[in-house]
Amino acid sequence: MCNISDEITFGWKTGETITAGVYAPDGTLRHAALALTEIPGTGLYVGTSATVQAKDLVIFNDGTNNIGYGVYQPEVDSSTIITAVSSIITVYDDR
Repeated sequence: MCNISDEITFGWKTGETITAGVYAPDGTLRHAALALTEIPGTGLYVGTSATVQAKDLVIFNDGTNNIGYGVYQPEVDSSTIITAVSSIITVYDDR
């Protein structure tokens, strides 16, 4: 499954109800109680948030307890990396 830029994923026990709170680095709430949907039987929970940004803190909750957290890092487009590497190689070759 390919991640989209605003997708949040979390691995946990199958059959649970998982939500996430998304916070800016300064602690400002960006998204409260984001519902994550399990890919059936896998324990992989997925949700999307139009407000999440790089370096946001994401806290996962099972309805009773906070069960995990992480810092959001959006997926990097591989063509951007290839272009950057090609530019570096060109500069090196010109020397």
